[in-house]
Amino acid sequence: MFRRALSTAVFCLFVFGATLAVQGIWSALLVANLQTTAALPWSVPVMAALLWALWSYAGGRWGPARMQAFRARSLRAGQPPRAIFTKVLAAGMLGLGALVLLWTIIFELISVPIAARADLGAYPLVTVIAVVTMASLVGAIVEEAGLRGYLLVRLQREVPGPLAIVTAALVISPGHGATRGFVWPVLLWYFLADVMFGALALVADSIRPGIVVHAIGLFIFFAFIWPADPSRTVVSIDSADASFWFSVAAFLGLAAASAALLTKLAREYPRDGERKSNNRST
Repeated sequence: MFRRALSTAVFCLFVFGATLAVQGIWSALLVANLQTTAALPWSVPVMAALLWALWSYAGGRWGPARMQAFRARSLRAGQPPRAIFTKVLAAGMLGLGALVLLWTIIFELISVPIAARADLGAYPLVTVIAVVTMASLVGAIVEEAGLRGYLLVRLQREVPGPLAIVTAALVISPGHGATRGFVWPVLLWYFLADVMFGALALVADSIRPGIVVHAIGLFIFFAFIWPADPSRTVVSIDSADASFWFSVAAFLGLAAASAALLTKLAREYPRDGERKSNNRST
């Protein structure tokens, strides 16, 4: 048991490191691009080609042949039936709405360190759109493939699905905390987000719905939410206005609707240990 647990821990740490490394490559390409030829977003097609190659390899394409089936299963990128895909996507969008509201609520209640970000307003509009779109795709595809694909699939071999989701979220949390100074409400936000994306992958038995929701969410945060964080005013509960309480009510409603739909889908379409995976390499 100890050897098996150690093997799982090493595997998860490797996957987590590989996920960060790919995102680091994109960051390096972007910095080089913006510092040299900002009017020509060459980093976008370069990263798109690299992303396609990594996705293909992770999904079982190319050698070594003995690892192809393992990689295809680990990526968990099969196309779920349309009815399941649509319902899981709807649950994810409801959850995304709740997360957006919760983020703004947190920043209105406490003072949170603002992560340093490039001032994209200083660059051409075409470059900004291309870069934000690619950043959203990189974050969504890489994190879903690595964390909800490889890492979560491995954990599900050792523990039940719900516990695997929580464990994966806890494993990921130090990476989130490093960017925000380990402020506990923000860590809780990231934990809830990771749990939601894990649930999407588990219920759909595929990371595809999660990629769509994740990419849309990142685009919203890159373009609208994070740039507005420095201007948010911290208020006390006593002085909160009607718009604040409306946000709280909307957050609770969307979160409850997302959780209820995912719970319903999990009962209708059992995946964890009750059905064989039908993932296909693409």
